[in-house]
Amino acid sequence: MGDGTGAVMLDGKMEDDASLKQCPVMVELAEQLAAIDPVLKAQYDAIQIEAHA
Repeated sequence: MGDGTGAVMLDGKMEDDASLKQCPVMVELAEQLAAIDPVLKAQYDAIQIEAHA
């Protein structure tokens, strides 16, 4: 992607450089919202992340 290939397939979905750059923006927004909304923070904290082998 940074090498000019444009996009890659990841778990059957097309991902490009814009998708990758959007991830930290979404995480930052979630952190900011959780900091001001205790109910939302509790919901985020309840999310279980599945590890991939």
